Amino acid sequence: MSVLHARSLRRLASSEFVRQVSETYLTRLFVVALGFVNSILVTRILGPEGRGLFAVANTLSATGVQLGNLGLQSSNTYYASRDSRAVPVLLGNSLVVSAACGIAIFAVLPLLQLRPEIAPIRGTLLVLTLLAVPAGLASLLLQNLLIGTRQIHAYNVIDLTTRVLAVLLIAATAPLGLVSPEMIFTLVLATVVLGAVWSYYRLKAQLHDPVGWSLQTLRECLPYGLRAYTGSLFIFLVLKSDIVLITYLRGAVETGYYSIAVGLADILLMLPTVVGTILFPKLSAAPDLATRWQLVRRVLNVMVPATPVGLLLTYFAAGPLIRLAYGVSFEPSTAAVGWLLPGVGCYAINAILMNFLASCGMPLVVVYSPFVALLVNVCANLWLVPRIGFVGASISSSLAYALMLLMSILYIRYRLFRVPNA
Repeated sequence: MSVLHARSLRRLASSEFVRQVSETYLTRLFVVALGFVNSILVTRILGPEGRGLFAVANTLSATGVQLGNLGLQSSNTYYASRDSRAVPVLLGNSLVVSAACGIAIFAVLPLLQLRPEIAPIRGTLLVLTLLAVPAGLASLLLQNLLIGTRQIHAYNVIDLTTRVLAVLLIAATAPLGLVSPEMIFTLVLATVVLGAVWSYYRLKAQLHDPVGWSLQTLRECLPYGLRAYTGSLFIFLVLKSDIVLITYLRGAVETGYYSIAVGLADILLMLPTVVGTILFPKLSAAPDLATRWQLVRRVLNVMVPATPVGLLLTYFAAGPLIRLAYGVSFEPSTAAVGWLLPGVGCYAINAILMNFLASCGMPLVVVYSPFVALLVNVCANLWLVPRIGFVGASISSSLAYALMLLMSILYIRYRLFRVPNA
């Protein structure tokens, strides 16, 4: 290990940054475990039909939040990090946007009641699902303000506490005889509302000015948010389009094999995602480009050499883990993992660079690089999957992730740092 890497490692190991990353990463792992427990409880309590209705309601509400946020969660973190004086207005705007989203959604309720065949769910469950959209949006926007104001511990405590509470409340429904999709969804919704309210009062307690709102500020935040929103959408499609294409081109069996590789990749990518989340507000608060790049280089000096080591260990452990967890019948998934790991490494490094670019005002490269990668991924899948099966999807994904990383590097090198030794 070089002297530079050793120094960077020592600085990071003793920093608040590592403590926040470790705490957030462990929280995310625990949240994943809670989600698994929650899924088992809901399935056992509600049975197949009830579980299906709950899943539809959950999916619709999550989709509503995803479509309705317009990237404002990213702009909240960005602008709160840059100027703490903006937080009262950002907080007020978050509440106004969430309320406006709720009003817009409930405006379509009479139509859904007149034409019930349009909605896959009806009655009380439909109303609860509509309520969950503005509540979930408020929770998302306010939690990102917590990140922007560096209240990482509060963010983790609120997230973890509400999810534990949801599991406990759901577990209590069966002994009490409160078994219905509506009741289970109400309990989950209550914890989402609790998280939003808790986040609001946590933020409000740190403010010196009263909470307000500004249409002008909202207009200024939207261009940044929309770029983040569009870029995130394209990245999501790059990550998930493979499953659809394999199902269409090769059938459900090979989709099942590939889904194991994707699930493992999601777990591996959790750490760089957390690192980027904690790093982003620090970068946004930095006074100039040189300072931001210096912070990024400290992280990259550790991540770049550590990532291949982690991927190599995963490569040798993947086969035994898959056989142990899923059985010998899923052993073909190991080949997909091997070809997907280089792409995972590229994605992990690019996640840091994308947060750096986002802290520089969200240049258009954060939108067009995942868009180009999506086109390459789809075209490569259409050519490779019919010929070599689901392993072709792993190759396609690795090519797409490598292309995104290359485009980020070229942009940083030849656009941001056009001046020598910047």
